[in-house]
Amino acid sequence: MLADFLPKFLSKGLDASLSEVGYLLQARRHKDQAPETSSDEFKDINYWLGAYEKPGWAFRHLEGFLGKEAFDRAMQTYYREWEFRHPSPSDLKQLLERETNKSLDWLFEGYLYSNEKMDYALTSVRETNGALEVGVKNRQDMSPPFAIYGLKDSVVVNSQWYEGMEGRQKISFPVGEYDRLVLDYERYLLDLHRNNNQIRTSGLFPKMKAPAFGLFSGADRSYRNTFYVLPLIAWNNYDKLQAGIGIHNFSAVQKDVEWYALPLYSAVTQQVNGIAGIRANIYPGSGLLPEWTLALDAKRFTGDYNWRNKYYLDYYRISPSLRVRIASAPNGNMEHFLRYRVLFVGEEQGLFDTLGVFQGTDYDHNLLHIWSYELDNRQVVNPHSLRLALESQSYTDAFGVGPNYLRLSLDARGNIPTTKAGTSPGGYLWGTTS
Repeated sequence: MLADFLPKFLSKGLDASLSEVGYLLQARRHKDQAPETSSDEFKDINYWLGAYEKPGWAFRHLEGFLGKEAFDRAMQTYYREWEFRHPSPSDLKQLLERETNKSLDWLFEGYLYSNEKMDYALTSVRETNGALEVGVKNRQDMSPPFAIYGLKDSVVVNSQWYEGMEGRQKISFPVGEYDRLVLDYERYLLDLHRNNNQIRTSGLFPKMKAPAFGLFSGADRSYRNTFYVLPLIAWNNYDKLQAGIGIHNFSAVQKDVEWYALPLYSAVTQQVNGIAGIRANIYPGSGLLPEWTLALDAKRFTGDYNWRNKYYLDYYRISPSLRVRIASAPNGNMEHFLRYRVLFVGEEQGLFDTLGVFQGTDYDHNLLHIWSYELDNRQVVNPHSLRLALESQSYTDAFGVGPNYLRLSLDARGNIPTTKAGTSPGGYLWGTTS
């Protein structure tokens, strides 16, 4: 279990193995590779996952589905028939299907020959005609067999296996003294999201579950949404010392939606500052643009202090953005991105009448558009990065005039032996002045 490798304050409640977390780390980002991939084409961690962990997980899944006795009998037959010969994977598939009288496409075409994903969810449960009618939804492409377990006080009372399915279906499960049903309780599947795998058998909101909380960050609890708490200390020249408690849901494994809120209180300015953000990670499928990230970030702090009239001036920044990853070789170290970012910036300014008497404050508002191409090469020897950006800004200056400009910039950084190097040339393509 992963908990065996972590300090107790981080491992409490964790129930995933190290290999499962490693698989999810790659699979949720769609960077995993099929086990049939040749060894020289595997990317780092994918060699361990594809060559060793995923095939072992696949045959453990098959053993759970068939039962140990039937599985052992089929494998013994395979050994006897192919002893001292050279079988291919297709020979193994043909024999296993013959001995079990079942289609094993999910095992070979799903687990071994592709990086298709599996993600079942329990959607509903009700008693009807002397049985429990359970709603199941397949949220991914792969349709392997699965088991449902009936639990009472965290003890398994009953379980039943089902053939794989696509889309949404209603299945029948025996009535019993259960307080919840759990899909794949014994973890035979490499399920992408286990927090939708359980449902209570009674109550107003059977799918709702209490969140789990952790300190700093870590690996999530399988069946509960996990939030992480951060003690915060910060300092800047105007707010001085700030303290707060942050909360976020970032962990070792990427989620479809990730967010953070880091509030900070300044006793000097007596206001709440901080940063916050949310992002959605979208994977439309293989192709030229396989990964899309929509994000919204915001921040607010004190940016200046007027000593003569003794008042603080705030600033804020709100930034929606879209980043798209361009497809590249899965075993390479280089990644390419296209990014569009908008900055809404507000800077508080003092207002004075014609005699120079302070009248209060108001915000000047700036709007920036930034289009960029980004290259990131994270190879161990001589890593390097490049960012080519086109920036457009319009704003209102202190005289009420609205200048604007268009600027092109290049930022290149890298390591050469014993030296770090970088360059950032740029220039204005067009602009107006007040």
